[in-house]
Amino acid sequence: MKKDRFALSFYTSSSWMRARYLNGFVAGSEGNEEIEGNHVEAVPEWISRNGLTASYGSLQLALQHQFVSESFSDALNTKSPPPSGAVGLVPSYHIWDLQGIYTYENLTLRASFQNIFDNSYFTKRPQMYPGPGIWSSDGRSLVLSIGLKI
Repeated sequence: MKKDRFALSFYTSSSWMRARYLNGFVAGSEGNEEIEGNHVEAVPEWISRNGLTASYGSLQLALQHQFVSESFSDALNTKSPPPSGAVGLVPSYHIWDLQGIYTYENLTLRASFQNIFDNSYFTKRPQMYPGPGIWSSDGRSLVLSIGLKI
């Protein structure tokens, strides 16, 4: 008979990217505008996913935190969006997820809560399809699954 043991593990997957334009011009409202030193659009400086998993026997509980820093949606680094919302700052956000797993012989039950604090955030400011504005995120969600090994 297998003895139940408690185990705790931590993981991280983080990146830091200082993406800047070294030189260049783009067409702006006042003709060609220099973008040297501006942030590259859609590239957050930080993306970090960190988690903690605790397990005991056939039970497992995992908590994950995700942080994405702010980014710009255009090469001009527009901070305040126009009425269309097509360009402007994309704010940073934090997301927390929780997952529980129970295994009994050949059966696995899993419950996953994504965005457990129901944070509102968005990741893109499209200018074309499906129309200018923002793409909002998913709210809180729950996924339940049953697995059977046969």
